[in-house]
Amino acid sequence: MSRSWSTSLKGLASNMDVEHHLLEVNADVLDKVMEVERWCFSDPWPASAFVAELAHAWSHFKVLVRKRSTSSRSDFSDSMLDDMVVDGYVIAWMLPDEMHLLKMAVLPEWQRKGLARYMLDDCLATFASLGGGVASLEVRPSNSAAIGLYGSFGFKQIGVRRAYYSKDNEDALLYMREVKSIAGRYLEEFGD
Repeated sequence: MSRSWSTSLKGLASNMDVEHHLLEVNADVLDKVMEVERWCFSDPWPASAFVAELAHAWSHFKVLVRKRSTSSRSDFSDSMLDDMVVDGYVIAWMLPDEMHLLKMAVLPEWQRKGLARYMLDDCLATFASLGGGVASLEVRPSNSAAIGLYGSFGFKQIGVRRAYYSKDNEDALLYMREVKSIAGRYLEEFGD
């Protein structure tokens, strides 16, 4: 099952609505995920790390897709990923009473259009439907956009992991929040 999000591209000759969907990742799209990874991170994960995530039952690994402009298909499904453009992805571990956001990326041309919010909302709603608990993540202090996003979802900084990002020796800020087990209450509180 996929969830969808529509966004408008402003500043184009014609105002074009684009619909994005979140789909479960499979091995067929890992090369596209790696392209996004390399665009978005100065210290990208190796392909083997993404392959490992596919094997974990607790890994919530979804890809953010839109139809190619040349595609004539009107549906969105896992079976038609070849007709899709991958604009982002999210990986979170869903464990009993604990969710940890490992990675979330959106290509630069699609940033600040609500797509990261859409992916984070999907993660938290899924976690709430599984019983909820504590959600955590690490973020670079230099990533003010992500810090603002996480704050808008009720995440609070609870600590610092020194020299967490090894390539540039940057610290990581540790954020956490509680997620109620009732999905309806989560949706009322943070909405779509």
